[in-house]
Amino acid sequence: MNLNTCSDIEAGIEQKRSLIRTRDLFDNNCSLDDIQDHCSHSETCRKWPSEIGIGHVTMIQLRPGLLLGVGNYRLKEYIEVAFEYTEANAPLFFGYVQSGSVTYTLQSQKRHQNISNRPGHILVGYLPGEQCMFRPPVGVSVSTIGISIDPWLLKTWVGEEYLQAPAGLSRILNGVQRPYTELSPNPPETNTILNQIITCPYQGALKRLYLEAKVLELIIHQMAPLNRPASKKSVSFDKRDADLIRETELLLRDNLDNPPSLPELARRAGVNKNKLNQGFRKIFGTSVFEHLRILRLERARALLENEHKSVTEVAYEVGYTHPENFTRAFKRHFCTSPKDHLF
Repeated sequence: MNLNTCSDIEAGIEQKRSLIRTRDLFDNNCSLDDIQDHCSHSETCRKWPSEIGIGHVTMIQLRPGLLLGVGNYRLKEYIEVAFEYTEANAPLFFGYVQSGSVTYTLQSQKRHQNISNRPGHILVGYLPGEQCMFRPPVGVSVSTIGISIDPWLLKTWVGEEYLQAPAGLSRILNGVQRPYTELSPNPPETNTILNQIITCPYQGALKRLYLEAKVLELIIHQMAPLNRPASKKSVSFDKRDADLIRETELLLRDNLDNPPSLPELARRAGVNKNKLNQGFRKIFGTSVFEHLRILRLERARALLENEHKSVTEVAYEVGYTHPENFTRAFKRHFCTSPKDHLF
């Protein structure tokens, strides 16, 4: 393991911290690509080097796109662990501390932020284009639980109800690649779930099923606002409304690379956003957002099969800023790689 030295000031005393890259400590399992591409149900346990401390960090992939990390250790050397994310490979992270405390330093061209997480709180993070430095304490027993999840996977579970999620989460699930962090108190019931994860009584397949169920419970508590009763009013549609919805759909088809926003589409159709979405569901069987995604991918497949264009060129042409996101979405929708459709 390669250790570089950097400086840090803790408790008013300048300490030397060893810098460890995540791939030295955890192999892969760091980015969205890692947690999606690894075989499902894999489990790795990494012990801290004896010169650094005692204890371990266990990474368990519960399914593609969903990773659980459990740490239990006591360090004798000041270290910091570096995570770096591009705009395309940042997972959504839920971090809990059962004992001790940990400090995160978030850095990008636009900000520098220190966050200290401690028992009774949850840190929610999404860090596209940022570096995160993880700093555990020395001489203190630390117990942590972390959940990394593909935002797209979470969105498939909650559907259009993501619009009722807390504002930061709602933007992430809507595909906005903007850094987001929030430290907030845990709901009281989550403490029981965290203890159940640490003391899991099962092995093998039952262990994975048990842990996935507990992880989903934690996520449910974080997404609790979705459970608010929705005040849906009955929306009636006449022939004119249906014609306007179909005209709006044609507008989407003609602007796949730079589609109008939902408010702009609603304005052009002469209806509110709620009626526009319900109209799309009534006529096309999907929301506006989902229909746009399908149109883009169907158009991309046609371009790949009939035009002499690369995967990257096609991704940009149908409105994907990052080709990696396009490839990921294409595989999910068609269960094949875009390269399999090249002319």
